[in-house]
Amino acid sequence: MAQTSQEQMQQLVEQLQLAPGIAEQLPDKEGAMVHGALNGLSVFEIAQQCRTSEAAVWATLGNAARFASGKSSQSVEIGEGLGSEASTSDPGGYGNIGLETPEDKSYDKE
Repeated sequence: MAQTSQEQMQQLVEQLQLAPGIAEQLPDKEGAMVHGALNGLSVFEIAQQCRTSEAAVWATLGNAARFASGKSSQSVEIGEGLGSEASTSDPGGYGNIGLETPEDKSYDKE
């Protein structure tokens, strides 16, 4: 049977309580999320206060709880957007989708 949000939050709070000073070890926003959880706020309330999504709060609290309980944290990669290209040889990836880059166009100079 799936856990309710309240049950999941309670489990995270119990894990966070294993390392009471964890919030101070985190960056400001993440620390504020942990403080909110330890102070009994819901994920929705924390998201509103931190001006972020509930998914971001769940992810942050989950990672902090794993760290507090001595389990390794899962890293989350944040890209520059969908379809972002990391290669410097093809900036923006225009050549791959059939669009011309400004360098591809030849301009007549009169």
